Amino acid sequence: MYYPPPAAPQPFLRPQCAQHPDREAIGICVVCRRPICAECSTPIEGINRCAACVQALAPVAEFEATLQRDERPELRLGNVVALLVFGGLIFLVLLGVTYCGGG
Repeated sequence: MYYPPPAAPQPFLRPQCAQHPDREAIGICVVCRRPICAECSTPIEGINRCAACVQALAPVAEFEATLQRDERPELRLGNVVALLVFGGLIFLVLLGVTYCGGG
């Protein structure tokens, strides 16, 4: 049985940047999977993203930041004083019920 000789190995060619075809890609965008060069890469939390995907994610990040700001309760002096007064009143009522035999 005849087996043809194996083909010569092809040199490893690095992909070119999707935005800059004259530049070698350093990685791929984790969102759109396009090859990106060092100039196009925007690492966010150690993950490469291209400029288009960063722009697309900006409104989402802004919205999430707004939600996080709005979810936190405000600790103003008036709120703290009101909470302490209310808690003190409940304590006094429970104390009176305990010693005066409420009911």
